Amino acid sequence: ILDKNLFPRQRLDNALLGGVRTNFRMPDVVSFGLGGGSFVDIQKSTVGPKSVGHRLCSSDGGQAFGGTQLTSSDVALKLQKMTIPGADPALIKISTDEANNILNVMVQMIEEAIADAKTSPDDLPLILVGGGAAMLKGITKIKGCSEILTPTYFDVANALGASISQLGVEFDRIKVVEGSTRDNLLSSIISDLQQTLLKQGALPSTLQTVRKEDNAIPYAQNESLRVIIKIIAERGDKEPDVPPDSEETTQQSPPIENPITLTDEDKSHETRFDYTGLKADIKEGIWNLSEIDVNCLSVGAGILGCGGGGTTYLSRLKLLSRLENGGKLKVAPTTSLTPEHNIYCCGFVGAPNVLLEKMGSAEEIENSLKAVEDRTGKKATHIISCEIGGANCLEPLLQASIRNIPYVDADGMGRAFPLVYQWIPRALGDKKLSGFTMADCDQSAEYNPDDDTNDNLVAFLGTEVVRLGCCAGITLPPLNADEVNKYNVPLTVSQAWSLGRAVLRAQQEKRCPIEAVLQTQPDGRLLFVGRIADVQKQIVGHHLKGTLILASPNGKNGKIFFQNENLIFLTESGECLASTPDLICVLNTETGHTIGTDEYAFGLLVSVVVLPAPDVLKSDKMMKAVGPHSFGYTDNEFKSVGTHVCFDVWSEK
Repeated sequence: ILDKNLFPRQRLDNALLGGVRTNFRMPDVVSFGLGGGSFVDIQKSTVGPKSVGHRLCSSDGGQAFGGTQLTSSDVALKLQKMTIPGADPALIKISTDEANNILNVMVQMIEEAIADAKTSPDDLPLILVGGGAAMLKGITKIKGCSEILTPTYFDVANALGASISQLGVEFDRIKVVEGSTRDNLLSSIISDLQQTLLKQGALPSTLQTVRKEDNAIPYAQNESLRVIIKIIAERGDKEPDVPPDSEETTQQSPPIENPITLTDEDKSHETRFDYTGLKADIKEGIWNLSEIDVNCLSVGAGILGCGGGGTTYLSRLKLLSRLENGGKLKVAPTTSLTPEHNIYCCGFVGAPNVLLEKMGSAEEIENSLKAVEDRTGKKATHIISCEIGGANCLEPLLQASIRNIPYVDADGMGRAFPLVYQWIPRALGDKKLSGFTMADCDQSAEYNPDDDTNDNLVAFLGTEVVRLGCCAGITLPPLNADEVNKYNVPLTVSQAWSLGRAVLRAQQEKRCPIEAVLQTQPDGRLLFVGRIADVQKQIVGHHLKGTLILASPNGKNGKIFFQNENLIFLTESGECLASTPDLICVLNTETGHTIGTDEYAFGLLVSVVVLPAPDVLKSDKMMKAVGPHSFGYTDNEFKSVGTHVCFDVWSEK
């Protein structure tokens, strides 16, 4: 997909390679198994994804070259859409009608890929390049395309493009800010990179910074940043200032001694669902979740994280694996709770991005839960989320499934917050936290202070979370039914599910997902649409704290202050349009999915929305724990954007 400036559109989220999610930023490419050597099955009317690859023109390749495997090139040769030196169409063992049928299958595959790549229902021009483009010779109509363009020399377009490409240089290293400032450090790096390009013959007037990121390293002993900067420029007439015998001109890539050959049948990791008529599966007072429901929860919980709470992606995979292996995901309403029930609040605590490299298992939460059960003598009958935003919406659900007990449709924060003492039963209900336990796979830490103050709690967490690997399972003291109903936000699992359903349904129907998010909360507001111009991050007290600078084409710029979660939105003139506890969500403009504070990067196209916070968070006592003043923003007074609307999945018709 090309932007209007004819540069490849960059993916705004994690790229999928062969159905596997990666953390690489790259052009937005939709790949699928249709190439010149793709296997063709006449009986099943299928093409790919297996391929003969480089063996196409050999005796063990396509039929036109004496091989036994029918390929997509054989189909094109049979229909006289292309010629290949050495090919003999008479060797192809299919009829013209069969070849035309397979050609229709190829066109359908292309139409589906185009539908996946487009972000609006408008038809767009399709440019066919590469050797395989000849297979579509004579095709005049492809669904989703306004016209089909085949340039001159289309078959060598890749080589031609490489010969006229721009110069570029990229920097990706860990740097320590010592005796300097962040701005001076970045300016110095950019200056060095520009000089490198100028030595390579770049035109000075065309130097352009296309990527600039600096991410603070959590739990580092000094102020360390991972700096990523990319600069491009047009080639000038000057020859590169590089000695002919330098390493840059003589170094060659080693040959691949043992190339990997895919022999097993490839299976797509992506399953398509119909979100249009999706309703909750409720039987005998229990909401039974399926794979499609988990997808909705994952998207909705990410939005309710307000930039924090950790990615829901890995948690979603664990839940899908649980379902695949016969596990049950059961949700119960708060109205079903009785005095004899013991409801435990579980989740993860620490640096969420640690889980991207040290994937959590179910043992961390299970070990912490068992420790609190043993101490109190109360066996868990239900699990509830401490915060509905981010991964802590899904991880307790996994634990409930393992225990085969219900997960309560409520949570203790109504969104995500960075501090444990902002848990509503603590902040509003003055519940003591003595005895809560954190654990990893083989060790634990129990909180038993002489004086259960917030300062002692923060000090304990700061020390013990690091000792447990910077991220650990946590179980808080059990709640009874009365405490859940008084000091938790009801129907938040329902809300996360409905948010995710709205976004995924909008994507499926090619509607604006941002509008779909706002339609779930009538008083929600769109604050900003534009790009990230800069991100300033630092680690303060083990929390990711910083400022997001936003630039809009219409001049309505803004900034967001965040501490793990987004806290304050200001206009360029300093007017506060939104603040905590209202939910400030930075979303991918094209998909509607959340962009976390640890993912903020220069150049991303984002939309910022604010959703009203649940009423319980707006009480005077809660405001002392979660309002803007509690985070040090004493110049900003909270003014809610409106009334929070509870979506009730239990009564939806």
